Amino acid sequence: MTLIVGIKCVDGVVIAADTAAEIPSESGIGTIHEMHKIQVSDDPCHALGVAGTAGLSQIYGLATRNALREIASLSVFDPIQAMILVRKHLIGVVRDELGAEHTRAEFEGRPPDFQDSAGHALIAVCVSGEACLYHYSDKIQGYHVGHESPYHIIGDGSGAAIPFLQYLRLEFLHNESPNITEGVMAALWTVRYAIRVKHRSVGGDVQMVTLSNAGELKELDAAEIAETKELIGMAEQSMYELKRKIRGLSDQPTELPKPPVSSSAQEPKDGRSPASQPSAPITRI
Repeated sequence: MTLIVGIKCVDGVVIAADTAAEIPSESGIGTIHEMHKIQVSDDPCHALGVAGTAGLSQIYGLATRNALREIASLSVFDPIQAMILVRKHLIGVVRDELGAEHTRAEFEGRPPDFQDSAGHALIAVCVSGEACLYHYSDKIQGYHVGHESPYHIIGDGSGAAIPFLQYLRLEFLHNESPNITEGVMAALWTVRYAIRVKHRSVGGDVQMVTLSNAGELKELDAAEIAETKELIGMAEQSMYELKRKIRGLSDQPTELPKPPVSSSAQEPKDGRSPASQPSAPITRI
């Protein structure tokens, strides 16, 4: 049960996550608890969100800290090289987990279960005065998130969140790279939407972390999140007022104007009207 949204901004990085976690019980029925899914550390400075088990998040956190200490000791100044070094450490801990699970399975006389041995992760870290956002897949393939595609979503709740964030990218951010303030609003709005539509894998409150290009790492407090929620509420209220205006005008009989038809317009060869033609596919983020 996880939804984590990462946004690469012109002046930093924003990561947001829901806080619901399902803990298995002896009866087999999971209970929901609140858990912060974004690890924040000043030593070394970074933020980490993992879509996986709590144990996996802990070992990814240890590997990330060791990798960043190596990066500092080697004076690495290239974001891609830093991403590769982090990947090397993640591969190491995943390999150890795979080996341990194979040993346990052999001892218990069962097939090995590697499902929880790796997961997706978003990592925010500063390299050479730039807040970088790295995405590592469950195959530990690394991706340096750039301004050409600055939005990455991981976790079970991504199915509900991706289309909504795509809408915000087009209509709210107008396909421009956001600043941190705009990124906070877009990320919070996306996670809040997934929670409000009661996606089965998302719930609780929203945890938010920002990392500026200057290296300032900050976890937003309840008051700051509430302030952004108020801005979101204003945007949603304006759409509601528009609906009311349309509903008021709908009482008057009127006909929507038809678009002018060019004399050179031709009927499609297959005989279907333009409205019945298949639409272009929706591009995912």
